Amino acid sequence: MRIIFLFPTILAAEDFHFSINEVNLFLIILSVISMFLAFFLMYKIKVLKEKHTRMLKEYETDSKILFMKLKYASMGETVGNIAHQWKQPLNAIGTIQNSIKAALIFQGEISKEKLLYSVDTSFKLLQHLAATIDTFYSFLSQENNENRSFLIADAFETIRKITEYSFENSRITLLFELHSNPTIMGNANEFTHAMLNLILNAKDALDDFQPDNPLITLTVTGGETMCVITVTDNAGGIRIEPISSIFQWHNSSKKEGSGIGLYMTKNIIEKRFSGTINVENNECGASFTIKLPYAADGEEPSQYYDLEKAHDFEHIKQLTKKIIELEELEKTLKKFAINHIHEAVFLINENARFEYVNDEACRSLGYSKNELLTMSLEEIDPDWPTDKWHIQWKKIQEEKSLLIETTHIRKDGSTFPIEVSVNYFENEGVGYNLTICRNITERKESEQQVKLLETAINHANEAVYIIGDDRSIVYVSDTACRMLGYTREEFMEMKVYDIDVGMTKEDIDFVKEKISLNDKILFETRHKTKEGHVLDVEITVTSFNYNDVALRLSIVKDISERKNVEEALRQSEETFRAMVENSPDVIMRYDLECRRTYVNPMAQILMGKPVEEILGKTPREYSPLPESTEFEKHFFRVVTEGKELELESPYRTAFGEIRVGSQRIIPEFDTEGKVGSVMVIGRDITERKQAEKQLKLLETAINHANDAVYILGDDRSILYVSDAACRMLGYTHDEFLNMKIEEIDTYLSTDEINTIQENMQTKQNMTFETKHRAKDGHILDVVIAVTMFDYDDTSLRISIVKDITVR
Repeated sequence: MRIIFLFPTILAAEDFHFSINEVNLFLIILSVISMFLAFFLMYKIKVLKEKHTRMLKEYETDSKILFMKLKYASMGETVGNIAHQWKQPLNAIGTIQNSIKAALIFQGEISKEKLLYSVDTSFKLLQHLAATIDTFYSFLSQENNENRSFLIADAFETIRKITEYSFENSRITLLFELHSNPTIMGNANEFTHAMLNLILNAKDALDDFQPDNPLITLTVTGGETMCVITVTDNAGGIRIEPISSIFQWHNSSKKEGSGIGLYMTKNIIEKRFSGTINVENNECGASFTIKLPYAADGEEPSQYYDLEKAHDFEHIKQLTKKIIELEELEKTLKKFAINHIHEAVFLINENARFEYVNDEACRSLGYSKNELLTMSLEEIDPDWPTDKWHIQWKKIQEEKSLLIETTHIRKDGSTFPIEVSVNYFENEGVGYNLTICRNITERKESEQQVKLLETAINHANEAVYIIGDDRSIVYVSDTACRMLGYTREEFMEMKVYDIDVGMTKEDIDFVKEKISLNDKILFETRHKTKEGHVLDVEITVTSFNYNDVALRLSIVKDISERKNVEEALRQSEETFRAMVENSPDVIMRYDLECRRTYVNPMAQILMGKPVEEILGKTPREYSPLPESTEFEKHFFRVVTEGKELELESPYRTAFGEIRVGSQRIIPEFDTEGKVGSVMVIGRDITERKQAEKQLKLLETAINHANDAVYILGDDRSILYVSDAACRMLGYTHDEFLNMKIEEIDTYLSTDEINTIQENMQTKQNMTFETKHRAKDGHILDVVIAVTMFDYDDTSLRISIVKDITVR
């Protein structure tokens, strides 16, 4: 370049003179130099063009690399979601296999029905796994750059499936609001990546910000020439200034972010779809606005991925097709049995969260499956908070199984007791607990009733004994311990003749023989306390069988006091002999103004006052009857009408105990036939009322039992049936009472029934199987336990009939 500027300088110099030859030579040299410079410039231009072309190719390659980086950056999220979606079905298949294994180990065989249920369910789970793979493959395998028209809703559905389990695990709500469903032109997979970038960035921001109700909303609206998509979150907003720089390469709001994602999103939206993208902060967080042109008219949306390249997944699809073909052959099979058992089943992971629940679990708690699968154990069982679960986890791992009782809370807030069987197992190195919960409300109620009955027995005035066939004492109530002063342990080492001093061993044997014939007897004897003093007692003995063991129930009443009163009355004046004979009842005599003129000792004991404080008083002034005014009304009615009246009413003892008594108000006439005085005889009927109540309870229990109960006469006529018999055969009580046993027994002949009756004379009880015919004609297989007994000198038979048709 220096030569070019040198020649003009020489030419301009006035001191130099050149000849024509020198000038021509100069011009030739100048021409050669110009040609050289021209070739040099052409070469430079070619080099620059090649460099420009190479840089364009590098730019395109870098763009593709960035896109692939973006794609693989989201692949970790995608694979994680695949794992989530496969985890539950694989665990369910493992549970099915464990169920089959358990059946073979503990039962030695497995039924055809259960095996077919297991196969059917496994096929369906595998079909679900294949469908899941198809969805994710359509997202990951798209590599072509072909532009096609597609519906935005289809792309959003792919996004929903990809992010579903990840968002559910983070408890983030992803809300789609499509006010229109426009068709746009472009590469559907690139659009999905761009939108997925925005959503996953918002998810990361929500994970850091942690609002109370994390929410991402995608809204689609339609304009005249362009559709508008907004992506908003409540993660607090973008803190980079200016906010538009968030789209620059290597500029990220995350501490360890690369800045690739939003940069590529902007490039895809603006360069690939000819759209625009902007961002701003709102009250709750960031808001991205995307505007995209509609696809040209007449273009139809199309599928945007090709399964021909899915070599690895095609094998799974072929397996799925075979499974579907097998499923068609098995379409008549029932649903998997675990959803039909009466126990609730939960599959719980190490974090005390539910991986699986069956239908009964949903029914018993009132939640849907989706609700339960987002909950933890603590939310239905407050006795098992998460920290306690973690402490017990190692214990469960070591013991493998555990049986406990706890309480569950339903969705409506009500509670119920359950028995929990916890079984630990591992699947691919991950521990789970298969928990089977049984509602034990009825059992607890039964236990409560038994406890209530035992408490009542222990607080009754009468002592209760259960005696074995060898006269050993099997059970005693608290009253028996209080009455004789022995402990339960001491009683268990004794026999009846150790405490009975009023009967010899021969007398006791005689009672034993008598009770076997009459089932119930009442007698008096004397018992000796631990301290050595003797009590007069009245004993009611009833025989019964328990687990094929003959036992006797003895109710012992201390009648020492009554005996003392009877003796005192026997020695009293003849005037009161009638009253003495009715003792130990409470006996009082009243004048016509309802004032007491006489009270017997039992009345004094009842009132707990000396006789001088009782005589001359009316019931209103002092009485053990709570309703003394009502008693006086009846009293004056007897005085007026001259007719005896009997009442039942509660009364209060001197110790404050409320009992039930009957009062006979008897008019006493003078020599002129007029009522001159009134005698009142009171009797404690508390035990009788309790016995009536127990009898009613027994009848109610029999009528609610599953087994039918019949009482048959000697001529085989039906004298009594329980409600269960009516339910079993469909007859009413009145219809049964007009029938004989031959009319319902279709299996035994008359001769066979006669033979059974004859055998009953010696065996007393028998058990056999036969068939009964219901009113509608269908036949039931039954097993009958018959026991013969006498009632009012009449030979009767009680038959307990159990339906064994299902067995």
